[in-house]
Amino acid sequence: MALIEWEGHGKQIVLRTNKPLFMNLPPLPAIISALSEFEAMIDYTSFECVTAADVGGHSAWDYCFTHRDTRKWAQKIIINSTIDPAMTFSVVDQWRLSEFKSHRRLRDVCVLLIARYGLTEFEIVRN
Repeated sequence: MALIEWEGHGKQIVLRTNKPLFMNLPPLPAIISALSEFEAMIDYTSFECVTAADVGGHSAWDYCFTHRDTRKWAQKIIINSTIDPAMTFSVVDQWRLSEFKSHRRLRDVCVLLIARYGLTEFEIVRN
């Protein structure tokens, strides 16, 4: 199991996996890069990708974030195939295409962490 906790630059990050996640593995630079792109386009207050109740017998994760202006993005990632997971969307707020594009990379990194490292929790809170 791996647990990475970091606090600084106005945010707290918790990343927890079932498998070891070492600092020199490729996912960490990918996380930093995707998070930088996400933060450049979306002024969010919170982000999470955490395990949720199973959906149709398959493992699921809640993937959501909240913009500082209170808009919310919420979806489930359902791992019925590690290559092409299913997803549900519960998004009623309007989001710009540029915002949508910037979070897709971060979501892809979450799917990678789920499939390869058994991600159980990835949470960020910004001040």
